[in-house]
Amino acid sequence: MGGMGQRAFASHLAVMVLVWCYGGSVRGQEGETFTCSASGRVIPSEYVNDNYCDCPEDGSDEPRTGACTEGKFECDAGHEKLRKVVWSSVVNDGICDCCDGSDEFDGRTQCEDKCGELLEKVLREELLERERREVGHQVRQTWVQQGTEAVEGARGRRAALEAEKEKKAARVETLETRVREEEQAEEEEREALRAEHEREFREALGLPALSTESLRELLVGLLVSGEEQAVETAIDVLTEELGIPVDDVAAITVAVELGQGFVFHEKDDLEQQVEVERTNLERARSSGEEEEEGLGEPSKGVFATLADLVAAGDEDYGRLDRSGEVADLEAHIADLESELAAVVGRADEERALWEAAKVAELTDALSLAEVSDRALLTGLTWRLVAECKLAATAASKVALLPDGNKEAVQKVPLPNAAAAHVREEARIARVELGDAEDELRNLEDDLDEVSELAEMDFGAEHEFYPLHDECFSINHEKYEYKVCFFDTAKQDRTKLGKFDADAWASDKTTVRFTGGQWCMDKSRTATVHLQCGKNNEMVSVTEPERCEYEFLFRTPALCTL
Repeated sequence: MGGMGQRAFASHLAVMVLVWCYGGSVRGQEGETFTCSASGRVIPSEYVNDNYCDCPEDGSDEPRTGACTEGKFECDAGHEKLRKVVWSSVVNDGICDCCDGSDEFDGRTQCEDKCGELLEKVLREELLERERREVGHQVRQTWVQQGTEAVEGARGRRAALEAEKEKKAARVETLETRVREEEQAEEEEREALRAEHEREFREALGLPALSTESLRELLVGLLVSGEEQAVETAIDVLTEELGIPVDDVAAITVAVELGQGFVFHEKDDLEQQVEVERTNLERARSSGEEEEEGLGEPSKGVFATLADLVAAGDEDYGRLDRSGEVADLEAHIADLESELAAVVGRADEERALWEAAKVAELTDALSLAEVSDRALLTGLTWRLVAECKLAATAASKVALLPDGNKEAVQKVPLPNAAAAHVREEARIARVELGDAEDELRNLEDDLDEVSELAEMDFGAEHEFYPLHDECFSINHEKYEYKVCFFDTAKQDRTKLGKFDADAWASDKTTVRFTGGQWCMDKSRTATVHLQCGKNNEMVSVTEPERCEYEFLFRTPALCTL
């Protein structure tokens, strides 16, 4: 059969079937035309639903047949709420896709009409949805009022706080100026006290009567006593204030060595030997029945005698008369002490020579031999006394000088008293400034909190305000998930993300949390899908993609009519 014959036969068959199914013609009238939706091709209207695809791009000419693979079939359910469109390719495929079975009109498949049952279910769900939306809408209206009042109140409060902040900031600035002025006066008073104390110090110690050499000797003595701290102070004064060149490395090195003190190993070794032998002697005297090892290490002669007795098998060894042993130990100790006395004398001499050499090194390193100005020597001495707390040391050293004041130690003033001087006006100003700064900081904290609330995007009518600072949890499998709106989302202690304000600004039906804890090769994220609900309820949580979480949350905020 040729192409035209096939078309005629197919067209006739389709018309018969459609007339049988729908009780009337579904074809257009003679002479009318039909335009394909996608291609714009114009065909006779009788070609529509003739079971032959004349609009292959979209199948728009065969909505009630399966002739076009791209075509769609509209179920004839008889009610707008049951309207359903399926692919034309599933028409007459033996499966009932339409509730009334209208997609299986060739009669080969008998479909049960379930449209009434389905319509009843749809209407019941719509009724429940309408009830939920109405109840939620009433709650939403309350939320809108709460949010509007809160945001507008925050904005008004912000304006008042900003005005108050200006006043408090101005007061802080005024008090800062006052504190600077009072502290300057306080420092001037301290300087006057320091000068007076220095004068009293000089007079009490009789420094004006000392020779230049005695002043230098006193200064060097203080440097030695004050060790590293005193030397560092002298270096600062000499180099930075007086411009005198010094070898600071050498000076510090000598100061450290002086602090460690003179070490004479031969004397230390002998003292240790004497101590050991005295211990052994005490043991020998306390008991004549001690075993050989109990004697420690006495002279070799004593050991040899005891060893011989043991070798001879004398069973009474433990009860030997130890008087000879004691005498030997006493003689040995006497020899050691005699040797130690000679070494001590030599050690004192060597210590004196060592200290003299270190003092000379320190004097050279600080260029003190070149300083002959009495005022400079006296001023530097005062600085060491005041800053290194060497007043008592200075007094004792002055008392030992040939031309020093022997009673100086009884007359030394407190050199650091000036530093502790407090001007009452300055103290009060500092207290007032501290209080004013505390008030300003507290106000700024309040302002930051209020400004955040005033600028927060709670929706066009502030309907999401009640979700502010609220958290909602749901347990799924072995985890607890918690979503805190406008803040963070977590899986137990694992951070899923922080509230994404940019995403929220463009879409109020989802809440995005991004930048969560690292997961394999990416950061965790969470998306909360919002639906209308009578109350706030976290419905479900899923993980459709690894480390990407999705929540369903119902809230009255989305219930509009």
